[in-house]
Amino acid sequence: MPHPIAPPLARRALLALAGFLVSTTLAAGADAILEGRVAHATLGTYLGNARVTLGPDRVTFTDEFGHYRFTAVPAGEARVRASYTGLPAVEKAVTLAPGARAQQDFALGEAVDPRAPVRLDAFVVAAAREMSGAALAVNEQRFTQVIKTVASTDAFGDIADGNVGEFVKFLPGVSLGFSGGHAASISVGGMPPESTPIMIDGNRVASATAETRQVQLDQISINNMARVEVVRSQNPDNPASGIGGSVNLIPKSAFERRAATYTLKAYGVFRDHALKRGGPYKIVPNYEVSAIVPLTPRLGFALNATSSETQSAQYASTPIWVPTASATSANLPATTPQLPYLARYEFADSPKGTKRQSAGFSADWRFAANDVLSVGLQYGFFNELLNSLPRDRIILNPGRVVAWGPDFTQGAAGAGSAQLNYSTRDVTGTTYQPNLRWRHNGPVWKLEAGGAFSRSSYHDRNVDKGFWGPLDAYRRNLTIRFDNHNYLRPGGIVVTDAAGQRVDTFKLAGYRLETVGSSPVDRLDYVRSASVHARREFDLGVPVAIKAGFDYGAQTRDLRSGAVTYSHVGADGVAQTADDEVAKWFSPRYVNRHAPWGLPIQEGISSVAVYDAFKAAPNHFQLTAANEVTGFRNRVNGSKRMTEAISAPYLRFDATSLLDRRLTLTGGVRYERTEFEGVGPSINPAAIYQRDAAGNIVRNAAGQPVAIAALASLAGTQLAYRERGATTERSYGNLYPSLNASFQVRPDLVARLSYAKSIARPNLNHILPSLSLPDETTTARTVTLTNPNLEPWEADSYGLALEYYFSERSAGLLSARGYLREIKNFWGAVTAPITAELIDIYGLDPNIYGPARGFVVSTRQNVGDARVTGAEFDYRQNLTFLPRWAEGLAVFANLTVQHLEGGALADFTSFVQKTVNYGVTFNRARFTARVNVNERGRERRALFTGAGVEPGTYEYMAPLTTVNITTEYRFARAYAAYATVRNLFNAPENLERYGPNTPGYAKLRQRTDFRPLWSVGVKATF
Repeated sequence: MPHPIAPPLARRALLALAGFLVSTTLAAGADAILEGRVAHATLGTYLGNARVTLGPDRVTFTDEFGHYRFTAVPAGEARVRASYTGLPAVEKAVTLAPGARAQQDFALGEAVDPRAPVRLDAFVVAAAREMSGAALAVNEQRFTQVIKTVASTDAFGDIADGNVGEFVKFLPGVSLGFSGGHAASISVGGMPPESTPIMIDGNRVASATAETRQVQLDQISINNMARVEVVRSQNPDNPASGIGGSVNLIPKSAFERRAATYTLKAYGVFRDHALKRGGPYKIVPNYEVSAIVPLTPRLGFALNATSSETQSAQYASTPIWVPTASATSANLPATTPQLPYLARYEFADSPKGTKRQSAGFSADWRFAANDVLSVGLQYGFFNELLNSLPRDRIILNPGRVVAWGPDFTQGAAGAGSAQLNYSTRDVTGTTYQPNLRWRHNGPVWKLEAGGAFSRSSYHDRNVDKGFWGPLDAYRRNLTIRFDNHNYLRPGGIVVTDAAGQRVDTFKLAGYRLETVGSSPVDRLDYVRSASVHARREFDLGVPVAIKAGFDYGAQTRDLRSGAVTYSHVGADGVAQTADDEVAKWFSPRYVNRHAPWGLPIQEGISSVAVYDAFKAAPNHFQLTAANEVTGFRNRVNGSKRMTEAISAPYLRFDATSLLDRRLTLTGGVRYERTEFEGVGPSINPAAIYQRDAAGNIVRNAAGQPVAIAALASLAGTQLAYRERGATTERSYGNLYPSLNASFQVRPDLVARLSYAKSIARPNLNHILPSLSLPDETTTARTVTLTNPNLEPWEADSYGLALEYYFSERSAGLLSARGYLREIKNFWGAVTAPITAELIDIYGLDPNIYGPARGFVVSTRQNVGDARVTGAEFDYRQNLTFLPRWAEGLAVFANLTVQHLEGGALADFTSFVQKTVNYGVTFNRARFTARVNVNERGRERRALFTGAGVEPGTYEYMAPLTTVNITTEYRFARAYAAYATVRNLFNAPENLERYGPNTPGYAKLRQRTDFRPLWSVGVKATF
């Protein structure tokens, strides 16, 4: 399907921009131009956003490369002053000749001998680097025109696997989503992760997730980045989709350094299980190299490459309670919420190996005095090996429950089963993003144009890698009893066979292979982005800068998946007989496993060996007619594609010298136009019937419809299930104004106020077309479909912040921020009479599926409004006032509290009410130690409904506290040894599911233990 091109609005915006450029004449020639660069004397880095003043009236700030410029400077002697938070200011006199261009550079901070003793105001280079991250963030926040947090990627020490989420989780207002023990997504301002834009250098990042807008972090490495920006208020030149905030990753650049720097790292990464002898785990070597090379003042490049691998334990205890985790049924009798019972217990030992490779390249060329051309490439590769270590799950199912109490569950005699479930996969993904940008910083005009292309892939494989995906073996006809319930698991498990003999379900004896399968997944995501803008200052009584620009972005997501199941019948051709025993595939890799929580070690089999048996004797595995039908339907349901294009012209103004230069206003308006096209599955059971020339169903003498083929057959399924048979097109647009104001109450106290109107577009699984019709010849009347006309969330957001900055030597701040976000058009699941609008979208016959015939639709609609209120408190400081023995101490702490209210919040997931971060760094010339703590509050997830389920039953991620420690010893000027540990005290992830009256012992849905992650290595910096 061709993707949409920029609509006429885009062309009109570009013409308007061109008119803006040519309609204004150049200012009168200036007497002189004064320019230069501001650097950190000790670190050798150029300082972005340094404040530079010329005389008593003129102020400017350096760009990201440390450059500043004053135009129209009168000839003669002038005094210029450069300052940066945390460093002593420097003032110099410069003589300017008429019409000349003068260069005045600054080096802030005293350069010291690296062999000298540490002094509070003069750390050696390596020690200063450890402390500079806080100063950078504080300075950027102090002089920014929006409410945001900026952090150097050195701020929290080494990140073992380069996961961006493990870095940003220590910043205020940020919470993470987890998957498999790794940070998988980022949320800002209480909004769901799919509503939090993540960009690299201002360009959107492709992410081949399923049917969500969420950006997965697996293929993005923090090691390629120099800084991270978390923006909490919006300007017109920012995407309006940052409804709660956005994250922008700034790649490393050679123009940020005065001299070449080369870094090499070699380290081993391991879980603590790798230290136990004879086990399957090991210490895995990892490597990282980087080069930041300014070849000349006008040309430089930065290069970074990382190869990492980790092995993770994944112990999971999963009690299934009725009615909080499972609905009632014929085999699971109804009970009261106050007296739940354990209907099933699952234990999983599912370790995995994860490989990551990343690379980043950027080059900057100042090809003219006022022009810089930048090119870059970010690359990430991810490989999750779910067959490299022994992994399985055991499921103990009483089958039918006949008696229960607060501390026991009794299953019916012979109705239970023990199941061995294996999920072995090889998951790979690649993301790359080339980009190009031109910047012109002229005496009158500031111009910029650029673009990027981002591609992400995700492939989930098994049989083509030589092993099965899902694999299930059972012991049946068992009687199962659970006793002594506690929060984690049943204290006693008694399993007996038909003869009344005890059965050890953790041994392979008696298990028979029943099914194997393959479940391939292929996902591709393409993002194309381009932007252009022009900025110029005007004298309207006060200096006002006007910026006009245009952004364009298009995304294409292609999804394909389909699971196929085979039944194992063995040599005798009969399922569930003696020749289906699994012991012949026993794997010795399971012998030295380490079982947690007092459970016995589980024996296991090799999925590779079972697949080899299939290759040797394929007739022992049958693809039944029913399995073939299911496989076809899975492929149809898993095949979808969408393209979305967003065009956004905007106009921004900046007034920076109001009220004696104490008040700064930034605002304007942005218009975003969205064009959406999508295709997905169409399911129409009535397509199996013969029809006459008029399209009516042919009936036999008894009045029954005549079928071409039965729906349950493959031929009938192929008639009823049409791959990508449902299509939709949609467009919408709106204006999004914003305003930011900052007022300098006193030199060290800043007040800020912000307003923005923003948007959160519906998740793809809600708008990608998917249609399931009932058989019109039956009494069924419910049409199940997605709603492509679902309106986006729109929010009016207000923010108020007060920031106090400590003295220069302390390099810290104390800030408080409150915000209010009024959201309308919340989404919710509804069942209502079908509408003419939905009938038209899907091209249905209104005479058949109209509301007059009683048809209703099960879909999502905009059902209500919501309000998010919150507050953030942030404290960071280098404790320079302490006695000499405590030199080098720095601390940080931040608190985020949020409240959500509204009448229809079922779709508002990933909301964390409270997050606390704090840490301390102790820095000496040769030694650095850092402790960082993240306390993540309770996260409410999806609403759970079903027969017998108490209203108000939700799934939650329980509060989680993790402690990270980093240490480094510099045994020579260029060499250091270091060690890190993530989650030192092995805090598990607890998913809970409960309602208002669920007792505490029945709240756990699943506990997962991943073990602490250690990293020990050496690094050299030249």
